[in-house]
Amino acid sequence: MAQIIRNREGKIAAGLLILFIIAMNPPVVYIANSATTTLGMGTLWLYAVAWGMFAIIVLLWAAKHDAFSLTEEQVPPELRRTEDVDLSTGDS
Repeated sequence: MAQIIRNREGKIAAGLLILFIIAMNPPVVYIANSATTTLGMGTLWLYAVAWGMFAIIVLLWAAKHDAFSLTEEQVPPELRRTEDVDLSTGDS
């Protein structure tokens, strides 16, 4: 079986995203919802926002370090083509 993630950054990002998935599963979310408020805000809301921010930071870090080593061959052809978009600044 071929290894999907080959580099160190990809393995770290995949592990952190798996941690995020575990943290957002219903049994764990139920435990986070046991307290009614934290600092005057709903604990479940704070829990969800914190883990959402965690996932966003992991994805941004993975994109910056090219953690999953995406190549042009992995991009569908319809997304590779360029559109006829004028990128000039308008200064003629």
